[in-house]
Amino acid sequence: TYDQAYIAGKEFFQKLKDQGVVATDLISIIGATNDSNALNRQKGSEDAAAEFGLTIAQTVPSDWDAEKALTGFTTAYQAHPNCNVVQVASDFIISSVQTVLEANGAWKTNAEDGHIYICTQDGFPNGCQFMLDGYADYSGMYNIEAMCSDFAEAIFQILKGEYKGEAELYSDPLIVDAADIGGMAD
Repeated sequence: TYDQAYIAGKEFFQKLKDQGVVATDLISIIGATNDSNALNRQKGSEDAAAEFGLTIAQTVPSDWDAEKALTGFTTAYQAHPNCNVVQVASDFIISSVQTVLEANGAWKTNAEDGHIYICTQDGFPNGCQFMLDGYADYSGMYNIEAMCSDFAEAIFQILKGEYKGEAELYSDPLIVDAADIGGMAD
């Protein structure tokens, strides 16, 4: 989960830099503060931002709850109205971001002036749809195909008696740019 957020964040911030976008008042919506996956994603996001000389202006804990994310992001956006970048720990709570930005006249596609750039995690159907519609810009996703392939390879190694270590598998995350997601649906 660290790599997922870190690699997605690096690609996201590089794209912003390449487009000449100056990130201001980044807001990060994290999962639960007692969940190692959420904390790993937050650390990955922070480290990616730091590599580009950026800091997160405010972190909003959501406890993986859309209502809590809505309340927290409302307060954070009021405190940082110049925010133009939002990182969301899981795109199942992106509707909370939409609600706040719509209420403030800031819910705009990446083709419109005033677009707020959004990087999510997971690749849930709603997050993918927000990317297809131009509201979200990047997502770090589990690479299910690679995970299945790695798992199958490990099983064959175990069956052949070739696998002697602890059962650990790693698959690089799938990082998706909104510009590319349409072609993935095929």
